Amino acid sequence: MGLLDLLRRKPKPMPVEGITSLAAAGDALSSAGLIFSGKAGICLQPPWGSRAGPSKLDLTGLLVTGALPARYELADDEYGCTWVILQGDLNGVVTAAATVCQRLNDARYGGDILCIAFEFNEKGRKAYWIYDRDGRFYPFAPENNEHDVRYELHMKEAVTGILPVEDAVSKWYPLWGMPF
Repeated sequence: MGLLDLLRRKPKPMPVEGITSLAAAGDALSSAGLIFSGKAGICLQPPWGSRAGPSKLDLTGLLVTGALPARYELADDEYGCTWVILQGDLNGVVTAAATVCQRLNDARYGGDILCIAFEFNEKGRKAYWIYDRDGRFYPFAPENNEHDVRYELHMKEAVTGILPVEDAVSKWYPLWGMPF
């Protein structure tokens, strides 16, 4: 496969099966002190080259095509990514995230989804569960412009056996500049 073949290749759709497991982990997360903030964001990569991702009009059309169990809005981050911000309770936001990802997959935009970030709080501290393109979650705990790996390992421990968690810590990429 040459470089041009690689550039022309459409990324695979976002796996949606594992997203709903986060709702089942809600009690374990609460027991560990992590309380869902009511917010999550689906991050779509910026268009590049000849690949044009969904426009804001396309996204709005997909979002209004049937009820979602969470409120939503669109926002851009400083890196040019578009985010579908979801707000509501954990079950509603998780269900809405899975629904939006499935709609994007059905419209052939699923390959533009980079990840989904679910925001949690513990005693005023923000922490996130990131759902990646491999269908696994990993923790992200920002602390003074760095990520706190020790705390992330604590987060992972709280959901072992409940969530499909990425085992390779080297794949726990920090997400800076989320617009929520």
